[in-house]
Amino acid sequence: MGIEIGNEINSLLNRINASLKSGTSVSSSDDEIFSEYLKKNYDDIDKDKNNSLSKTEIEESMKKSNDTSVQKLLQGNKLEGLMASIDLDKSGSISQSELDKSQQATVKDVVRSAIQKYGGSNDVGVAAGNLANKFLSAYNLGSGASNLVASAVNMIL
Repeated sequence: MGIEIGNEINSLLNRINASLKSGTSVSSSDDEIFSEYLKKNYDDIDKDKNNSLSKTEIEESMKKSNDTSVQKLLQGNKLEGLMASIDLDKSGSISQSELDKSQQATVKDVVRSAIQKYGGSNDVGVAAGNLANKFLSAYNLGSGASNLVASAVNMIL
């Protein structure tokens, strides 16, 4: 269970970090659309058949899609944030196993589990704050991200 929670926290933090860098937010509905698109089209997207989806392969496939919700994911820098949320090993590509792992739990489940395990307090508010501070220090996020992380944790709860 700890490994899955760790992977999910990394996925969440990767998405937050990519959003901070790009200035583009990625919603959970975007994540769902993106994940479903990759699942349904994985073999077709993997043009070089190396069992890994590169950004170029994904982008080219999405451009050809007739689904407007998939097309909207190409706007701004959303694709980078979406890929970061699934690319757990930070290789720049998405494997089938990463795609499967990224769907194991909802963000809310992950945050609640992390708060229980790593928050260090029985008070949920204090534990959420402790967890937010751990996120910030673990990923060297600046003080400007502090309010974002704290708000995200509180919103999820």
